Amino acid sequence: MSLDISTAAGGGTTRPDDAGLDAVLALARQRRRLSLGSAAVLLAVFMGHIVLTTSTTVLSGRLGGLGIAYWVGFAVFAAILVVAQIYTRWARRMDAVVDAHLAALEGR
Repeated sequence: MSLDISTAAGGGTTRPDDAGLDAVLALARQRRRLSLGSAAVLLAVFMGHIVLTTSTTVLSGRLGGLGIAYWVGFAVFAAILVVAQIYTRWARRMDAVVDAHLAALEGR
């Protein structure tokens, strides 16, 4: 789907409904903000785990026969997978909303 912005006979441009286009652009901004924000937080958590395991003795204990650093590393990895799954489901719902907006814009 594309938004056709063509030149009118009088030399001006014709645009689709501004309210519908604004809604699509607002969703795109929200999606970008959410994806970049969650990526930054997860990167900080992942890098924090690396710093804590290599530079300090905070995670040097044992729990259940396995080092605490391994448990924390597993939790960080699991958190990344959970957040990715949540984002994927949210993004698919937003794609359906955007597709509906674009279909309505093209139908006019």
